[in-house]
Amino acid sequence: MAPTLYHVPKTISSPIVQTITELELKPGTIHIETIGFPDLKTEAHLKRNPMGTAPTFVDTELSVNIWESGAILIFILERYDVDFKFHPRPSLYQQRARFLHLIFYIQTTIYPFLSSLYLHTLRPVEQQDAQYVTESKFKWHNLLAPTLEQDVNRGGGQYLMGENMSGADFLLCKPLGNANTLGLLESWPALKKIFCQVSMRPSFAVAYA
Repeated sequence: MAPTLYHVPKTISSPIVQTITELELKPGTIHIETIGFPDLKTEAHLKRNPMGTAPTFVDTELSVNIWESGAILIFILERYDVDFKFHPRPSLYQQRARFLHLIFYIQTTIYPFLSSLYLHTLRPVEQQDAQYVTESKFKWHNLLAPTLEQDVNRGGGQYLMGENMSGADFLLCKPLGNANTLGLLESWPALKKIFCQVSMRPSFAVAYA
């Protein structure tokens, strides 16, 4: 059985699907099983992932069963991106360290922050916590966004790792989509450009459909 990625569209599993699509692997190399939110709590899925979340990646041949998005993304790149198109070679220690740092920073800090803020603003206005929204936007504009823009500048190009798009950009595009919907990218042109460039690729439509 081919390795399988269990994927819920428009969630944090979408950047992984976009990465797989960009790798242009031979058909059947990785099977993408699209499921819905109700499927996450079924007995079958909970056996794969007791957290009841997506993504989940299973490779029975290698006895791999993981469900953290950053870990899945790194594993797929290390195993299938043999030309190092979307991640640095292990021998490039400084670049590799930056790449791993960015993956975990996006997954553990940027994504949950923007996802929580976005979901909160979907509530009726009278049910929203105005102080939380104000303080969150302040934190975005005064800490998180400038830190990310510094990372782009440090890379020396238009993307997080330089002139070429990487898995870190695919991962960042998901929370940047939330930020864009909230109108939080207008003051941050480098981040806006990454979001636009990644989201305009045909692979984005495949991953987020």
